[in-house]
Amino acid sequence: MRSNFVRTAGMLTLLALAGPGAVTAQTPTGAIEGTVTDATSGQPLNDASVTLVGTNFSTLTNAAGHYSVANIPAGEHTVKVVIIGYAPQERQVTVTAGQNSVADFALEVAAINLEEIVATGVAGRVEGRMLSVPLPGYSVAGLMRADFNTESYAHIDENDFKLVS
Repeated sequence: MRSNFVRTAGMLTLLALAGPGAVTAQTPTGAIEGTVTDATSGQPLNDASVTLVGTNFSTLTNAAGHYSVANIPAGEHTVKVVIIGYAPQERQVTVTAGQNSVADFALEVAAINLEEIVATGVAGRVEGRMLSVPLPGYSVAGLMRADFNTESYAHIDENDFKLVS
């Protein structure tokens, strides 16, 4: 009876010293890699943002358009690629534990839609809109800081050079 107690206590001590990681199984992970290119020219796209939607996994493509994201939990993931001047793309990718899944993207050029700005010119002088927002530590007169150094340095003579003829 006593030996079973000692054996059980010893096992519990070993498990406690090993920590919680030794008791639980590690989550199986894999990786996603691929290349991002221009759909028309086939040229690689540098600095495209590659993100796994709904996670903290993200990376940028290198100069060859290649990307790689490691230690991703096995399962289905949505990969999204975004770069300025191209239409974003998303794709479902299955990550298998211990393997690299490949997801290549060919992005189409897309114009960026901006809001319209209307500028109207008028003859003569026009006063701009003035804002009265106080700025701490600044005076309006001359737009100089109120606490600007006003000490005179005129009395300092540190020139040790002598005129040699």
